Amino acid sequence: MNKKFIWIIAVIIILAGMGIYFALNRQLSSPEQGLLPTPTSGPIVVSGRITCLSKKGSGIQSMECAIGLKGIDGRNYGLKKPFKLDPEYKFSVDGLRVQVSGTFSPEEIKGPDGNKYDVVGVIDVTSIKEIVD
Repeated sequence: MNKKFIWIIAVIIILAGMGIYFALNRQLSSPEQGLLPTPTSGPIVVSGRITCLSKKGSGIQSMECAIGLKGIDGRNYGLKKPFKLDPEYKFSVDGLRVQVSGTFSPEEIKGPDGNKYDVVGVIDVTSIKEIVD
């Protein structure tokens, strides 16, 4: 075999390997792919980071911010009544690492424009605490 043919085969193998790697990595990190079981209604404890929730789909995103939780499981959760426990809004800082306890329900959240937020459900918050390293 000539060197050009070997190089072509090597490039094809490398590209195929990269494609498989990225496809598997996306599946393992995307709960939407169904690899993680959907939480059921009831008590739940989730660790993650406070985030401004995005809307589902590729439509126009408005400037309003619904405070939510990006769990370490990769899922987004809406937070119901977090300010009842946090009147000073110290747990509203984007990126803040927290642990949230409460009651989970697989309901949807809609913004004022009627579009749905990208969440697996809502946690009715009973406690929230900062995770400090």
